[in-house]
Amino acid sequence: METIQISEIIQTNRTRADLGELGALAESIRRHGLLQPIVIDANNELRCGSRRLAAVKLLCWKEVPIVRLEYLSPLEQLEIELDENSRRKDFTWQEELTLRVRIIKLYQEKDQSIERIGERLNLEPRTLYRSLLVANAIEKNPNLLKEESFMSALSQAERMNQNQLRTLAVQAMGPLTKLETANQVENISVGSLKQDSTTNNRTTIYKGDCRNILKSIPTESIDLILTDPPFGVDYNYDTDSFVDSKEYVLTDLLPVVLTECYRILKPGAPLYMLYPIVHHSVITAQVLLAGLRLHYVPLIWDKQLGPANHRFYGMDYEPILLAYKPPTMRPLQEPARCMFRVPTVTGQRIHPTERPVELLMQIIKLATISGETILDPFAGSGSTAIAALRLDRNCITIEQDENFYKIASLRLLEEGANVEETG
Repeated sequence: METIQISEIIQTNRTRADLGELGALAESIRRHGLLQPIVIDANNELRCGSRRLAAVKLLCWKEVPIVRLEYLSPLEQLEIELDENSRRKDFTWQEELTLRVRIIKLYQEKDQSIERIGERLNLEPRTLYRSLLVANAIEKNPNLLKEESFMSALSQAERMNQNQLRTLAVQAMGPLTKLETANQVENISVGSLKQDSTTNNRTTIYKGDCRNILKSIPTESIDLILTDPPFGVDYNYDTDSFVDSKEYVLTDLLPVVLTECYRILKPGAPLYMLYPIVHHSVITAQVLLAGLRLHYVPLIWDKQLGPANHRFYGMDYEPILLAYKPPTMRPLQEPARCMFRVPTVTGQRIHPTERPVELLMQIIKLATISGETILDPFAGSGSTAIAALRLDRNCITIEQDENFYKIASLRLLEEGANVEETG
Protein backbone atom coordinates (compact mmCIF):
# COMPACT_ATOMS: atom_id res chain seq x y z
CA MET A 1 0.00 0.00 0.00
CA GLU A 2 1.25 3.44 -0.92
CA THR A 3 2.39 5.71 1.91
CA ILE A 4 2.96 9.46 1.95
CA GLN A 5 4.54 11.99 4.24
CA ILE A 6 1.81 13.54 6.37
CA SER A 7 3.28 16.96 5.73
CA GLU A 8 2.53 16.51 2.01
CA ILE A 9 -1.21 16.03 2.54
CA ILE A 10 -3.21 19.14 1.76
CA GLN A 11 -6.34 19.79 3.85
CA THR A 12 -8.85 22.02 2.09
CA ASN A 13 -12.14 23.29 3.52
CA ARG A 14 -14.13 20.29 4.67
CA THR A 15 -17.77 19.95 5.70
CA ARG A 16 -16.87 18.24 9.00
CA ALA A 17 -15.66 21.05 11.25
CA ASP A 18 -15.85 19.28 14.61
CA LEU A 19 -13.55 16.26 14.72
CA GLY A 20 -14.83 15.24 18.14
CA GLU A 21 -12.82 13.47 20.81
CA LEU A 22 -9.73 11.89 19.24
CA GLY A 23 -8.06 10.21 22.23
CA ALA A 24 -9.83 6.86 21.91
CA LEU A 25 -9.30 6.76 18.14
CA ALA A 26 -5.59 7.56 18.52
CA GLU A 27 -5.19 4.84 21.15
CA SER A 28 -6.94 2.31 18.89
CA ILE A 29 -4.63 3.21 15.98
CA ARG A 30 -1.59 3.00 18.24
CA ARG A 31 -2.54 -0.49 19.34
CA HIS A 32 -3.97 -1.96 16.15
CA GLY A 33 -2.61 0.18 13.34
CA LEU A 34 -4.52 2.24 10.78
CA LEU A 35 -7.09 -0.28 9.59
CA GLN A 36 -8.66 2.12 7.08
CA PRO A 37 -6.27 4.22 4.96
CA ILE A 38 -6.50 7.92 4.25
CA VAL A 39 -8.00 8.85 0.84
CA ILE A 40 -6.36 11.63 -1.20
CA ASP A 41 -6.64 12.81 -4.80
CA ALA A 42 -4.04 13.29 -7.49
CA ASN A 43 -3.06 16.65 -5.98
CA ASN A 44 -2.51 15.15 -2.50
CA GLU A 45 -5.66 16.86 -1.24
CA LEU A 46 -7.45 15.02 1.57
CA ARG A 47 -10.78 13.50 0.51
CA CYS A 48 -11.62 11.00 3.23
CA GLY A 49 -10.23 10.42 6.71
CA SER A 50 -9.86 13.80 8.44
CA ARG A 51 -10.36 12.26 11.93
CA ARG A 52 -7.94 9.44 11.20
CA LEU A 53 -5.37 11.95 9.94
CA ALA A 54 -5.77 14.11 13.07
CA ALA A 55 -5.39 11.01 15.26
CA VAL A 56 -2.13 9.87 13.66
CA LYS A 57 -0.80 13.41 14.03
CA LEU A 58 -1.43 13.07 17.77
CA LEU A 59 0.71 9.92 17.61
CA CYS A 60 3.47 11.90 15.89
CA TRP A 61 3.44 9.72 12.78
CA LYS A 62 5.59 11.05 9.95
CA GLU A 63 3.91 9.10 7.14
CA VAL A 64 0.60 7.36 6.66
CA PRO A 65 -0.87 4.72 4.28
CA ILE A 66 -3.14 6.21 1.65
CA VAL A 67 -5.45 5.34 -1.22
CA ARG A 68 -5.02 7.73 -4.15
CA LEU A 69 -7.92 8.56 -6.46
CA GLU A 70 -6.31 10.03 -9.58
CA TYR A 71 -9.20 12.14 -10.81
CA LEU A 72 -12.31 13.37 -9.04
CA SER A 73 -14.75 15.97 -10.23
CA PRO A 74 -16.00 18.46 -7.62
CA LEU A 75 -19.31 16.58 -7.53
CA GLU A 76 -17.58 13.24 -7.00
CA GLN A 77 -15.50 14.74 -4.21
CA LEU A 78 -18.62 15.84 -2.33
CA GLU A 79 -20.38 12.54 -3.00
CA ILE A 80 -17.44 10.60 -1.53
CA GLU A 81 -17.36 12.83 1.54
CA LEU A 82 -21.09 12.42 2.05
CA ASP A 83 -20.93 8.67 1.51
CA GLU A 84 -18.12 8.12 4.01
CA ASN A 85 -19.85 10.05 6.77
CA SER A 86 -23.44 9.02 6.16
CA ARG A 87 -23.08 5.33 5.44
CA ARG A 88 -21.36 4.76 8.77
CA LYS A 89 -23.84 3.65 11.37
CA ASP A 90 -22.92 4.03 15.01
CA PHE A 91 -23.47 1.12 17.37
CA THR A 92 -26.74 1.15 19.22
CA TRP A 93 -26.18 1.38 22.97
CA GLN A 94 -27.24 -2.27 23.23
CA GLU A 95 -24.64 -3.34 20.65
CA GLU A 96 -21.90 -1.27 22.26
CA LEU A 97 -22.77 -2.68 25.70
CA THR A 98 -22.65 -6.27 24.42
CA LEU A 99 -19.25 -5.75 22.82
CA ARG A 100 -17.84 -3.89 25.81
CA VAL A 101 -18.94 -6.56 28.30
CA ARG A 102 -17.47 -9.32 26.11
CA ILE A 103 -14.15 -7.47 26.07
CA ILE A 104 -14.24 -6.92 29.85
CA LYS A 105 -14.89 -10.60 30.53
CA LEU A 106 -12.08 -11.69 28.22
CA TYR A 107 -9.68 -9.39 30.05
CA GLN A 108 -10.97 -10.65 33.41
CA GLU A 109 -10.21 -14.19 32.33
CA LYS A 110 -6.59 -13.01 32.15
CA ASP A 111 -6.88 -11.72 35.76
CA GLN A 112 -6.94 -8.09 34.66
CA SER A 113 -8.43 -5.61 37.15
CA ILE A 114 -11.17 -3.18 36.16
CA GLU A 115 -8.71 -0.33 36.60
CA ARG A 116 -6.22 -2.00 34.26
CA ILE A 117 -8.91 -2.82 31.72
CA GLY A 118 -9.98 0.81 31.80
CA GLU A 119 -6.43 1.90 31.05
CA ARG A 120 -6.22 -0.45 28.05
CA LEU A 121 -9.60 0.65 26.69
CA ASN A 122 -9.07 4.34 27.54
CA LEU A 123 -12.25 4.28 29.63
CA GLU A 124 -12.98 5.31 33.21
CA PRO A 125 -13.36 2.32 35.57
CA ARG A 126 -16.79 3.59 36.59
CA THR A 127 -17.89 3.29 32.93
CA LEU A 128 -16.92 -0.38 33.00
CA TYR A 129 -18.62 -0.95 36.37
CA ARG A 130 -21.79 0.65 35.02
CA SER A 131 -21.63 -1.53 31.91
CA LEU A 132 -21.44 -4.67 34.04
CA LEU A 133 -24.27 -3.41 36.26
CA VAL A 134 -26.58 -2.87 33.29
CA ALA A 135 -25.61 -6.19 31.68
CA ASN A 136 -26.44 -8.06 34.90
CA ALA A 137 -29.73 -6.19 35.22
CA ILE A 138 -30.65 -7.10 31.63
CA GLU A 139 -30.18 -10.78 32.49
CA LYS A 140 -32.83 -10.36 35.19
CA ASN A 141 -35.09 -8.06 33.19
CA PRO A 142 -34.65 -8.24 29.36
CA ASN A 143 -37.15 -5.39 28.99
CA LEU A 144 -34.29 -3.02 29.81
CA LEU A 145 -33.11 -3.57 26.24
CA LYS A 146 -36.10 -1.48 25.15
CA GLU A 147 -34.80 1.64 26.91
CA GLU A 148 -33.93 4.50 24.57
CA SER A 149 -30.44 5.05 25.92
CA PHE A 150 -27.76 3.46 28.05
CA MET A 151 -28.23 6.09 30.79
CA SER A 152 -31.94 5.30 30.95
CA ALA A 153 -31.15 1.60 31.30
CA LEU A 154 -28.53 2.43 33.93
CA SER A 155 -31.05 4.36 36.01
CA GLN A 156 -33.44 1.41 35.89
CA ALA A 157 -30.67 -1.03 36.80
CA GLU A 158 -29.65 1.10 39.78
CA ARG A 159 -33.24 1.37 40.89
CA MET A 160 -33.63 -2.40 40.66
CA ASN A 161 -30.60 -2.98 42.88
CA GLN A 162 -31.55 -0.31 45.38
CA ASN A 163 -35.16 -1.43 45.63
CA GLN A 164 -34.03 -5.00 46.23
CA LEU A 165 -31.79 -3.83 49.06
CA ARG A 166 -34.54 -1.70 50.57
CA THR A 167 -37.01 -4.61 50.46
CA LEU A 168 -34.58 -6.80 52.37
CA ALA A 169 -33.97 -3.99 54.85
CA VAL A 170 -37.66 -3.51 55.60
CA GLN A 171 -38.07 -7.28 55.98
CA ALA A 172 -35.26 -7.27 58.50
CA MET A 173 -37.24 -4.78 60.60
CA GLY A 174 -39.82 -7.46 61.33
CA PRO A 175 -40.08 -6.94 65.13
CA LEU A 176 -41.46 -3.43 64.64
CA THR A 177 -44.98 -4.67 64.19
CA LYS A 178 -46.51 -1.47 65.52
CA LEU A 179 -45.29 0.28 62.40
CA GLU A 180 -45.92 -2.43 59.82
CA THR A 181 -48.32 -0.64 57.55
CA ALA A 182 -47.19 1.73 54.85
CA ASN A 183 -49.45 4.47 56.14
CA GLN A 184 -47.89 4.31 59.56
CA VAL A 185 -44.37 4.48 58.16
CA GLU A 186 -45.29 7.46 55.99
CA ASN A 187 -46.38 9.35 59.09
CA ILE A 188 -42.79 9.57 60.29
CA SER A 189 -42.03 13.06 59.07
CA VAL A 190 -38.84 15.03 58.67
CA GLY A 191 -38.04 16.16 62.15
CA SER A 192 -36.84 14.75 65.39
CA LEU A 193 -36.91 11.65 67.54
CA LYS A 194 -36.25 12.11 71.21
CA GLN A 195 -35.62 9.90 74.21
CA ASP A 196 -37.76 9.84 77.31
CA SER A 197 -38.05 13.24 78.88
CA THR A 198 -36.37 12.02 82.03
CA THR A 199 -32.99 11.85 80.26
CA ASN A 200 -33.43 15.15 78.46
CA ASN A 201 -31.40 13.81 75.51
CA ARG A 202 -32.37 14.47 71.97
CA THR A 203 -31.77 12.62 68.72
CA THR A 204 -32.70 14.48 65.56
CA ILE A 205 -32.83 12.82 62.19
CA TYR A 206 -33.28 14.94 59.08
CA LYS A 207 -34.16 13.79 55.61
CA GLY A 208 -32.36 15.72 52.90
CA ASP A 209 -29.02 16.72 51.41
CA CYS A 210 -26.50 17.13 54.22
CA ARG A 211 -24.72 19.89 52.30
CA ASN A 212 -27.80 22.04 52.80
CA ILE A 213 -28.86 20.89 56.27
CA LEU A 214 -25.38 21.32 57.78
CA LYS A 215 -25.57 25.04 57.04
CA SER A 216 -28.38 25.37 59.60
CA ILE A 217 -26.31 23.90 62.45
CA PRO A 218 -24.80 26.60 64.71
CA THR A 219 -21.07 27.29 64.54
CA GLU A 220 -18.92 25.44 67.13
CA SER A 221 -21.85 23.48 68.53
CA ILE A 222 -20.76 19.87 67.89
CA ASP A 223 -18.58 17.79 70.25
CA LEU A 224 -17.93 14.86 67.92
CA ILE A 225 -18.47 13.99 64.26
CA LEU A 226 -18.64 10.24 63.66
CA THR A 227 -19.49 9.21 60.13
CA ASP A 228 -19.06 6.86 57.20
CA PRO A 229 -19.49 8.81 53.93
CA PRO A 230 -21.05 6.95 50.97
CA PHE A 231 -17.79 6.27 49.15
CA GLY A 232 -18.65 4.67 45.83
CA VAL A 233 -22.22 5.94 45.83
CA ASP A 234 -23.62 8.89 43.90
CA TYR A 235 -27.19 10.15 44.11
CA ASN A 236 -28.85 10.94 40.79
CA TYR A 237 -31.37 13.67 41.44
CA ASP A 238 -32.94 13.29 37.99
CA THR A 239 -33.79 9.62 38.43
CA ASP A 240 -34.06 9.52 42.23
CA SER A 241 -31.55 6.69 42.36
CA PHE A 242 -28.00 5.89 43.40
CA VAL A 243 -25.04 5.59 41.05
CA ASP A 244 -21.69 3.95 41.74
CA SER A 245 -19.26 6.77 41.58
CA LYS A 246 -16.46 7.33 44.03
CA GLU A 247 -15.46 10.41 42.06
CA TYR A 248 -18.69 12.18 43.06
CA VAL A 249 -18.06 11.71 46.77
CA LEU A 250 -14.38 12.59 46.62
CA THR A 251 -14.65 15.66 44.39
CA ASP A 252 -18.15 17.09 44.92
CA LEU A 253 -19.58 15.92 48.22
CA LEU A 254 -16.73 15.51 50.68
CA PRO A 255 -15.06 18.95 50.27
CA VAL A 256 -18.34 20.76 51.03
CA VAL A 257 -19.20 18.51 53.97
CA LEU A 258 -15.74 18.77 55.54
CA THR A 259 -15.77 22.56 55.27
CA GLU A 260 -19.06 22.65 57.18
CA CYS A 261 -17.75 20.10 59.68
CA TYR A 262 -14.82 22.39 60.45
CA ARG A 263 -17.21 25.27 61.08
CA ILE A 264 -19.59 23.46 63.42
CA LEU A 265 -17.01 21.53 65.46
CA LYS A 266 -15.97 23.01 68.79
CA PRO A 267 -12.25 23.82 69.06
CA GLY A 268 -10.42 20.60 69.87
CA ALA A 269 -13.43 18.43 68.97
CA PRO A 270 -12.63 15.32 66.87
CA LEU A 271 -13.89 13.88 63.62
CA TYR A 272 -13.81 10.10 63.16
CA MET A 273 -14.39 8.82 59.63
CA LEU A 274 -14.46 5.26 58.32
CA TYR A 275 -13.12 5.17 54.79
CA PRO A 276 -11.62 2.87 52.12
CA ILE A 277 -7.83 2.75 52.34
CA VAL A 278 -7.50 2.99 48.54
CA HIS A 279 -8.58 6.66 48.72
CA HIS A 280 -6.36 7.55 51.68
CA SER A 281 -4.27 10.23 49.99
CA VAL A 282 -7.24 12.04 48.46
CA ILE A 283 -9.34 11.93 51.62
CA THR A 284 -6.57 13.12 53.93
CA ALA A 285 -5.84 15.96 51.51
CA GLN A 286 -9.51 17.02 51.60
CA VAL A 287 -9.48 16.93 55.40
CA LEU A 288 -6.42 19.18 55.56
CA LEU A 289 -7.81 21.58 52.97
CA ALA A 290 -10.93 22.00 55.12
CA GLY A 291 -8.72 23.30 57.96
CA LEU A 292 -8.76 20.20 60.16
CA ARG A 293 -5.64 18.56 61.52
CA LEU A 294 -4.85 14.85 61.32
CA HIS A 295 -4.04 12.86 64.42
CA TYR A 296 -0.64 11.23 64.13
CA VAL A 297 -1.80 7.75 65.20
CA PRO A 298 -3.65 5.65 62.58
CA LEU A 299 -6.75 3.90 63.90
CA ILE A 300 -7.80 0.45 62.75
CA TRP A 301 -11.08 -1.44 62.97
CA ASP A 302 -10.31 -5.16 63.14
CA LYS A 303 -13.45 -6.80 61.76
CA GLN A 304 -12.77 -10.17 63.44
CA LEU A 305 -13.59 -12.10 60.28
CA GLY A 306 -12.02 -15.39 61.29
CA PRO A 307 -10.10 -17.76 59.00
CA ALA A 308 -9.59 -16.81 55.37
CA ASN A 309 -11.69 -18.63 52.79
CA HIS A 310 -9.84 -17.68 49.60
CA ARG A 311 -6.33 -17.44 48.21
CA PHE A 312 -6.16 -13.68 48.12
CA TYR A 313 -5.39 -11.14 50.82
CA GLY A 314 -8.76 -10.38 52.34
CA MET A 315 -9.68 -6.96 53.70
CA ASP A 316 -9.89 -7.90 57.36
CA TYR A 317 -9.73 -4.37 58.62
CA GLU A 318 -10.89 -0.84 57.85
CA PRO A 319 -9.02 2.37 58.65
CA ILE A 320 -10.63 5.07 60.78
CA LEU A 321 -9.43 8.58 60.10
CA LEU A 322 -9.07 10.79 63.15
CA ALA A 323 -8.86 14.55 62.72
CA TYR A 324 -9.70 17.49 64.94
CA LYS A 325 -10.33 21.20 64.91
CA PRO A 326 -7.29 23.24 65.99
CA PRO A 327 -5.60 24.21 68.13
CA THR A 328 -5.26 20.89 70.02
CA MET A 329 -7.41 17.79 70.28
CA ARG A 330 -9.25 17.28 73.53
CA PRO A 331 -7.97 14.27 75.51
CA LEU A 332 -9.73 10.90 75.46
CA GLN A 333 -12.06 10.08 78.31
CA GLU A 334 -10.13 6.91 79.17
CA PRO A 335 -6.95 5.09 78.06
CA ALA A 336 -7.24 3.43 74.68
CA ARG A 337 -5.39 1.47 72.02
CA CYS A 338 -5.38 2.32 68.32
CA MET A 339 -7.20 -0.87 67.30
CA PHE A 340 -10.91 -1.56 67.75
CA ARG A 341 -11.63 -5.30 67.74
CA VAL A 342 -15.34 -5.56 67.00
CA PRO A 343 -16.99 -8.22 64.80
CA THR A 344 -18.54 -6.89 61.61
CA VAL A 345 -22.27 -7.14 61.01
CA THR A 346 -23.09 -10.63 59.78
CA GLY A 347 -26.18 -12.18 58.26
CA GLN A 348 -28.80 -10.08 56.54
CA ARG A 349 -27.78 -6.44 56.59
CA ILE A 350 -30.29 -3.62 56.54
CA HIS A 351 -27.82 -1.29 54.80
CA PRO A 352 -24.99 -2.09 52.34
CA THR A 353 -22.35 -0.52 54.60
CA GLU A 354 -23.95 -1.16 57.99
CA ARG A 355 -21.49 -0.70 60.86
CA PRO A 356 -21.73 -2.50 64.21
CA VAL A 357 -23.28 -0.35 66.92
CA GLU A 358 -20.70 -1.64 69.41
CA LEU A 359 -17.85 -0.15 67.36
CA LEU A 360 -19.53 3.25 67.27
CA MET A 361 -20.26 3.08 70.99
CA GLN A 362 -16.60 2.46 71.78
CA ILE A 363 -15.58 5.56 69.81
CA ILE A 364 -18.31 7.70 71.37
CA LYS A 365 -17.32 6.67 74.92
CA LEU A 366 -13.71 7.61 74.25
CA ALA A 367 -14.44 10.95 72.57
CA THR A 368 -17.38 12.40 74.53
CA ILE A 369 -19.19 12.52 77.86
CA SER A 370 -22.86 12.23 78.72
CA GLY A 371 -25.02 15.03 77.35
CA GLU A 372 -22.63 16.11 74.57
CA THR A 373 -23.70 16.33 70.95
CA ILE A 374 -22.66 14.01 68.11
CA LEU A 375 -23.19 14.57 64.40
CA ASP A 376 -23.40 12.00 61.60
CA PRO A 377 -24.05 13.64 58.19
CA PHE A 378 -24.63 10.23 56.56
CA ALA A 379 -27.10 8.33 58.73
CA GLY A 380 -27.60 5.23 56.58
CA SER A 381 -29.50 2.82 58.80
CA GLY A 382 -29.08 5.04 61.87
CA SER A 383 -26.39 3.08 63.76
CA THR A 384 -24.58 6.19 65.02
CA ALA A 385 -27.80 7.64 66.42
CA ILE A 386 -28.59 4.36 68.15
CA ALA A 387 -25.12 4.23 69.71
CA ALA A 388 -25.50 7.81 70.94
CA LEU A 389 -28.97 7.08 72.32
CA ARG A 390 -27.68 4.13 74.34
CA LEU A 391 -24.87 6.24 75.79
CA ASP A 392 -26.97 9.23 76.85
CA ARG A 393 -25.61 11.56 74.14
CA ASN A 394 -27.41 13.99 71.91
CA CYS A 395 -27.19 13.22 68.21
CA ILE A 396 -27.93 15.01 64.96
CA THR A 397 -27.99 12.79 61.90
CA ILE A 398 -28.95 13.29 58.25
CA GLU A 399 -30.07 10.85 55.56
CA GLN A 400 -30.91 11.74 51.98
CA ASP A 401 -32.56 8.52 50.88
CA GLU A 402 -36.19 8.43 51.98
CA ASN A 403 -36.34 4.67 52.52
CA PHE A 404 -33.21 4.48 54.66
CA TYR A 405 -34.46 7.55 56.53
CA LYS A 406 -37.57 5.57 57.42
CA ILE A 407 -35.52 2.51 58.37
CA ALA A 408 -33.32 4.59 60.69
CA SER A 409 -36.44 6.10 62.23
CA LEU A 410 -37.92 2.67 62.83
CA ARG A 411 -34.76 1.45 64.50
CA LEU A 412 -34.77 4.45 66.82
CA LEU A 413 -38.38 3.77 67.68
CA GLU A 414 -37.47 0.24 68.69
CA GLU A 415 -34.72 1.68 70.90
CA GLY A 416 -37.42 3.43 72.87
CA ALA A 417 -37.41 6.85 71.25
CA ASN A 418 -40.68 8.75 70.97
CA VAL A 419 -41.57 10.30 67.65
CA GLU A 420 -42.04 14.04 67.75
CA GLU A 421 -44.06 15.11 64.71
CA THR A 422 -42.93 18.38 63.16
CA GLY A 423 -45.55 19.21 60.64
